[in-house]
Amino acid sequence: MAYSGDGLMGGGLGLNIKKRTITVVLLCIILLTAGLGYLYYVLSLGMNVLKIERGIIGMLRVEGPVLTSQDFRQYVNAINYAIVNDTFKSVVLVVNSPGGYASFIEQIYLDLLELKRKKPLIASVISALSGGYYISVAADYIYVCSTCAVGNVGVIGVTPPTFIPSEETLETGVYKVTGFSKLLFPYNLRLALENFISAVERSRGERLKLPITQLKSGRVYVGSEAVVVGLADEIGSLQKAIEKAAREAGLVEYEVIDLTQVSKTLTGSVNSSNDICDEWRNLTIEVLKSLHPPPAIYYLYLPPTAFTEYTSSTELKVEDSVIDFSLGGGGRGLVLIDLSHGNKVSWLELDILIWELVKRDVSVRFIPQWSELEAILSNASALIIASPTKPYSLKECEIIEAFVGRGGLLILFFDPAMEWLEMSTLLEPINSLH
Repeated sequence: MAYSGDGLMGGGLGLNIKKRTITVVLLCIILLTAGLGYLYYVLSLGMNVLKIERGIIGMLRVEGPVLTSQDFRQYVNAINYAIVNDTFKSVVLVVNSPGGYASFIEQIYLDLLELKRKKPLIASVISALSGGYYISVAADYIYVCSTCAVGNVGVIGVTPPTFIPSEETLETGVYKVTGFSKLLFPYNLRLALENFISAVERSRGERLKLPITQLKSGRVYVGSEAVVVGLADEIGSLQKAIEKAAREAGLVEYEVIDLTQVSKTLTGSVNSSNDICDEWRNLTIEVLKSLHPPPAIYYLYLPPTAFTEYTSSTELKVEDSVIDFSLGGGGRGLVLIDLSHGNKVSWLELDILIWELVKRDVSVRFIPQWSELEAILSNASALIIASPTKPYSLKECEIIEAFVGRGGLLILFFDPAMEWLEMSTLLEPINSLH
């Protein structure tokens, strides 16, 4: 049997074409499957590849002292607005404040903690002193500039004003008017300080490098120092804080809205404590007393002049009130009332006693200098010591003991309600009591 060469060649060519067709079809199926798989991934599992989430970053500006109810409401309303409004994905807290009234600062801090539980909270510090720093530590992360002022952890307490008991106004307890004992008021300030310290410790955790005793000293740190000792996290601008807030919230595209301005618009707020005092550096003790009648507690930084000026004016008043004067004729004796040891007593408290003595022709003298009292003590029949605020020296005690030994009468008075009389109404910062 004979075979044709052309037939063999034609059969081989057809077989090659068939193989190529099958190969192309398989490749198309593979490519189509891969394409469908990728499309399924993109549409079902990787929507974020095609869809960029857009959200809002809120900016809460705490500026100046927080001293009035209006300031307080403005900030807490802004915080609440950010909490309940889901369009705000994170918040940047911008702080430029010396602090303020303790109750306001603590409430703002607690509200910020509630905000942080729901959304990232990043702080950008311009100046955060005392209560300003108390507010800042609520944030997850704190940015500072190299030279900004940070710290001044501490408390200031303003005691009640002078209270002179009278028969026209009656109170049911010795502390009903003053509110605190002189001995207990510093203790209450210490409790406030411990609250402040605890907030810093909880928020900063292991990042805090300062020992507690140093933290209580009330020192102010520049920004670069604050990062080293753990009061802040990083040197960075406001823009850097915004970028971190965006990353924490998973935002690629976003806009920034000022929550403080939104709060002012919603509440119709116009005035603030900055209208009472144009610059917080000009705050005085008298301004604080006008805003919050003593006793009052502040997480607040004040310039040294606020203390020196007030102390000088207070000392002048005390000196003016210490006058040596006598009552009665002195025919049957002499009663001396010591004023040389900061004694908080006046003729108003002793008016009935003085009247009875004068009726009996006994002379009564208020003596402001110990040297004068010592010189005439031997001629006196009685010595009254009431509510002293300065300790008696050992020598002075021996002189008084000798007076009693010679038959002299020593009368000691102490009225808890009088411990505030004529004394300086501003205590030293509680930092000094650690």
